[in-house]
Amino acid sequence: MEVFGSSGARGIAGTELTPEFALKVAQAAGTVWEADRAAIATDTRLTGGMFADATAAGLAGVGLAVDRLGVTPTPSIGRYCEQQAIPGVMLTASHNPPEYNGIKLIGADGIELSIDRLERIEAHALGEEFDLVPWELVGESREIDTANDSYLRSLIDAVDLLRDAEPDLLLLIAGKGPLANRLQHQIQEQGLTRHVRLLGFVPDADLPTLYRAADVSIVPSTAWEGFGLVAAESLAAGTPALVTPVGGLPEVVRPLSESLVLADHTPQALADGLKEAFRGGRPLPSSEDCYRHARTHFDWPVIAAQTHDVYAEVCA
Repeated sequence: MEVFGSSGARGIAGTELTPEFALKVAQAAGTVWEADRAAIATDTRLTGGMFADATAAGLAGVGLAVDRLGVTPTPSIGRYCEQQAIPGVMLTASHNPPEYNGIKLIGADGIELSIDRLERIEAHALGEEFDLVPWELVGESREIDTANDSYLRSLIDAVDLLRDAEPDLLLLIAGKGPLANRLQHQIQEQGLTRHVRLLGFVPDADLPTLYRAADVSIVPSTAWEGFGLVAAESLAAGTPALVTPVGGLPEVVRPLSESLVLADHTPQALADGLKEAFRGGRPLPSSEDCYRHARTHFDWPVIAAQTHDVYAEVCA
């Protein structure tokens, strides 16, 4: 494919990736999708609003109504698309420098589109073959303010369910972003200030210490986890990681222990899993076993060798 790679389309905003390009991709996607509505979300990059406007215009021009979720984590738009049974566009360049941006297309099942669907959309974009509609059929946009914090709100709700049975429970949430104020409000409204703390940005150098200070880490994702780096990092620090059965998360921890995979991502399932872990009903691997598993499966020399083998097989 010329346009899309393994992580969508990415480039330096304004030169390699332009609003005009985003407009065409949106028009092509709206033409191929059998949908009358789609969602758009961005990360915190300065150019996110610009690309969101272009994407919304492209979708509206081919007749799709647009749900604009604003600044939203990728797993949350995936979950929103799955719940609403609509496709979506995530505007993000992930770990790339701030001058970059990118376009990820999401299906109505909440996961990234298949290669054949991307190829169809790419063909329409490059050939500028769009099903443009007359003015009276142009799609309308609406702001959605409820999509982007469900997975963390569920975790906080789980702590609420547990606090009487586990009065010493303390949940630490690391990271900064647009969800902080809303989560802090939830914490205060539910009277959980003794049990939940937002740490803000934690430098990479401090993460191992934070992981080691915990009895267990938990990854409450509801959708769109291709790998689950947080779980691997926790294991590498010697701390067991409980994960939801979403995306690639189980693949990270299941070979170490089936007990690390929770039943679901609901607040009750999260609470049950934590309670069982604290009280011995859910056996957890030792710190040494966690570290050994991470070193054996996710150390960079191991990953490099596996990547080499994949390329060697493809090129053979």
